Amino acid sequence: MNNIYTVIFFLLALTCTAQTTIVLQPGPEGKDAQIWTINPNNNYGNSPAFKVFGWTHSGVTGINRGLIDFDLAGLPENAEILDARLNLYFVCLEPTYFGHTGNNESVLQLIIQPWEENMVTWNNQPAVTTTDQVFLPQSTDPYQDYLDIDVTAAINRMFAQPDAYFGFMMRLQDENPYNCLMFASSDYLDTVEFRPKLVITYIACEPLTVGFSYEPEEQNVSFISNSPTAISWNWDFGDGYFASIQNPVHLYQQPGFYNVCLTVEDSCGTALQHCETIDVCDESVAGYIFDSEELMVSFTDTSHFSDEFFWDFGDGYYSDLQHPWHTYDTSGNYQVCLRAWNDCSADTVCQIVSVELSGLADQYEKAVSVYPNPAKDKIFISGYIEGPVTISIISLQGKELFKKEMALSRNVYPIDLGGISSGFYCLRISWGKQSLSKKIVLF
Repeated sequence: MNNIYTVIFFLLALTCTAQTTIVLQPGPEGKDAQIWTINPNNNYGNSPAFKVFGWTHSGVTGINRGLIDFDLAGLPENAEILDARLNLYFVCLEPTYFGHTGNNESVLQLIIQPWEENMVTWNNQPAVTTTDQVFLPQSTDPYQDYLDIDVTAAINRMFAQPDAYFGFMMRLQDENPYNCLMFASSDYLDTVEFRPKLVITYIACEPLTVGFSYEPEEQNVSFISNSPTAISWNWDFGDGYFASIQNPVHLYQQPGFYNVCLTVEDSCGTALQHCETIDVCDESVAGYIFDSEELMVSFTDTSHFSDEFFWDFGDGYYSDLQHPWHTYDTSGNYQVCLRAWNDCSADTVCQIVSVELSGLADQYEKAVSVYPNPAKDKIFISGYIEGPVTISIISLQGKELFKKEMALSRNVYPIDLGGISSGFYCLRISWGKQSLSKKIVLF
């Protein structure tokens, strides 16, 4: 049979959702059946009764159970069931049945195997589970209707897992004679209002999405929620502060990276979270000035909002100092680039730096030798210069690490470098108003 249901809707406005009540009360097209031990291979899919009993027939004890399933396909896929009530109505089908009798406490149990209305029998009856089962109390009146039976949990389970649950089986807790509950089935034709009725109240929400955008202005950040169906917002700004408004503005005390999380919830109770790492800081701006003396150049960083630095001196040498010194091997024009950065951004600036030896210095440059270079702990100086000189070794930061006054002639002079760590240095020889610089490497 086709499961075509009579549906009645009642709409109540609720913020961005609608609370809806749907009434399922099918006729003969509905799905219910009886199973009976007296004829265990017989099918009773068209019985007008939905009943359970323990009784004797010609001296033989028989047990009857009822199966029923409601088609929930009319519910929206995103529905959240708030309430589900089953109504069963007493009918007297035969003169020998005078009403509910005996110790007729019963239970509605979820069916966990598929079954067919016109094929199910006692011998092939489907299995059931005690999960979310519903107890029916003993009748207090032989003609009593059982109304507003709360089956919310069971219907929620059937709706959420339609491939795992297949309606209800009703059975007596005591299936001995002479206990009975007697109701109309969906095949009952005399009074349609007596057929089993399921009343479901639900809300259906628009699909919930979560996300946000942000607009930083230095350390002040404006956040914009991108969750149109949300009714609550919970922000975690990643620095120990929180907010519960839709579009907050937050001031960070320190620049840096922060993991910001937004959790939203809609009127159906659905919650989603989105986290994103944001950068909060001023953009780095690179800059420098320089001052040269012959082949030696001192560089001064003038960058803004920068924490780390990398210099390319244009001659194959580099430095990560903030204010380095550098000595070029020969006169010329060199493109010097400084890359400066912080945790959020980086910037690069390049300039042409020109270095040139004066005529006299150039003569001395060619006449003086420093070797070996690279050196380990001692270097030797030989050359054309004669007379008193001052010999200095200067670090790239401009710090004088070694200084010695001595008289040079055309001999070879050793310089002990013990105690100076490995690295790049400038060797300066000064006399009178003249000076000569050479780059040395210690290892």
